Amino acid sequence: MYKNFSLQKSLQELNISDNGITTLKDLHPLYNLTFLDVSNNLLSNLVDICDAVRNWRRLKTLQIDGNLISKRKRYEYEIIPVAPNLVTLSNRQINNATRIFLQALQKIRSNRQKKQKYTGTPFSSETRSFVHQLPLEFQEIVSRSIMHKRKLLQPLHC
Repeated sequence: MYKNFSLQKSLQELNISDNGITTLKDLHPLYNLTFLDVSNNLLSNLVDICDAVRNWRRLKTLQIDGNLISKRKRYEYEIIPVAPNLVTLSNRQINNATRIFLQALQKIRSNRQKKQKYTGTPFSSETRSFVHQLPLEFQEIVSRSIMHKRKLLQPLHC
């Protein structure tokens, strides 16, 4: 695919916004990217985007707004966990607490898909394990939210 291997190794910033791009597959070999602007294209496949971002271990900034995928609710929840060094996604800063939370959430979802069964207990071992992996400030909030959703707690009134 790429015959100019020095470009493949040295390219760090790429702006290909407004080009009608539908996939990032051809960009996978650009593993030294730190900045990529693919805004205002026709990207719609989240798996394709995550696969590409997973390859770019040095990527710090990804501009993806204005694509079909950016209209999908919570698309960033899938991108952030697979991009360990991403600092900015579509002009929004990513803090470490958000990254840790989304990585833990993704791990739980993955485990649930593997098991494909529901235990029926108020707090499954998966849920307890997930909550204990979170920073302390999130543990109580998540626990209360789960209990409220399962109607084990009365709604909180502020």
